[in-house]
Amino acid sequence: MRHNHVRPRKPVILLALGATLLVTPPAGAIVGGQTVPAGDSPMLMVLSDRGTVCSGVVIAPDAVLTAAHCVTGGSAYRLHWRGTDGKPVMEEPKRITIHPDYHSDAIAARSRSIDLAVIQTKRALPDTFTQSQLPPANQPPQAKETRLTIQGFGLSNESQPDSIGSLRQITLPVVTPYGQGKLLLWLSGQANQGACTGDSGGGIFDRDGVLQAITVWSEGKGQARCGTMTQGIMLAPHRAWIDKTLKR
Repeated sequence: MRHNHVRPRKPVILLALGATLLVTPPAGAIVGGQTVPAGDSPMLMVLSDRGTVCSGVVIAPDAVLTAAHCVTGGSAYRLHWRGTDGKPVMEEPKRITIHPDYHSDAIAARSRSIDLAVIQTKRALPDTFTQSQLPPANQPPQAKETRLTIQGFGLSNESQPDSIGSLRQITLPVVTPYGQGKLLLWLSGQANQGACTGDSGGGIFDRDGVLQAITVWSEGKGQARCGTMTQGIMLAPHRAWIDKTLKR
């Protein structure tokens, strides 16, 4: 079984975003999902100078939670969204804080890694964003078969690089909390359902809209990278770190 970070593989994506997708974004993101109405989500995009596209979740007026692998390895990052006038907005972060237990070589080393990062902005984000509620630190892991909703800007078709950039969502059942300390969360879909390239850093929400986890991995059948399983880092065990970071 092969796992992959949910990230773009070619730097042409960012170039396409600057030239085309920011003007007329195609229907895309979340394999098998549905479009999220504008203004109904705390989500935005996280872009890098490496050409990668990720998703992020607004958790405070000046802070976004994403996956650590989305904001490491490059030299510059931007938050992207559309203003109320429909025009693209790009913002440089004030500060990016990587979880101290994140290890980029965790797969090869077979070690635990907490793939989370907080992006703090230079000024308050627009109040048009919904601010996500975080789970309490003592919340138990999600029970098997609980249905959670994934949101992200990733590919809706793995074979079509231009199907990235539009916010979509899908609701899937929990397979089981997984891993040491029950820090990971697995969601299972039928064929061609789940997160895909570009959905890393996106939110996994419960039925009340509470942000329970951040998407970090996806996998598919055979050579596919997407469409059967989605993995997230659960946030309840990391509330202390998130709260401390937000106070900086």
